[in-house]
Amino acid sequence: FSELAQWEISKLTESSEEEDSHSTGASLLLIGFPERAKLSLPQLIRDSEVILDLCGRAVVKSLAARELAAYWRGDILVALSRSEPEEFKSRVGTAVRQAFEKWLVANGIDFDGHGPEGIPAMGMAEFPRDGKSLEELYQAALLASKIQ
Repeated sequence: FSELAQWEISKLTESSEEEDSHSTGASLLLIGFPERAKLSLPQLIRDSEVILDLCGRAVVKSLAARELAAYWRGDILVALSRSEPEEFKSRVGTAVRQAFEKWLVANGIDFDGHGPEGIPAMGMAEFPRDGKSLEELYQAALLASKIQ
């Protein structure tokens, strides 16, 4: 993932330097479970691998051509897209929330059809506004997600 994502970002850097424009670049979406959520729902810790697998599969199914996704640094999922950022976040976010809500139902956790607030947490970072490298985009998305 890192190599492919960095390659996509380097292509954007080259094209933005050539065009000297502020055209839409790539968006990095980060998905994870805040520590506060793990404390309020201990099942998140017990079933973290199952939940990540369900959410990861939902992310992959929601991706369009040339979008990338991966597990990243422990219990975090990331996805990279050159699609319109809000559409991308909505599409992938909806898929992840639906997968998480299926897990809640399967485990008898009452959530009133809305899911627990802020779970899973999601943060978006956009190239070049929030960063010009994969690490910079990751840090910006992590900050936006309020996972920590």
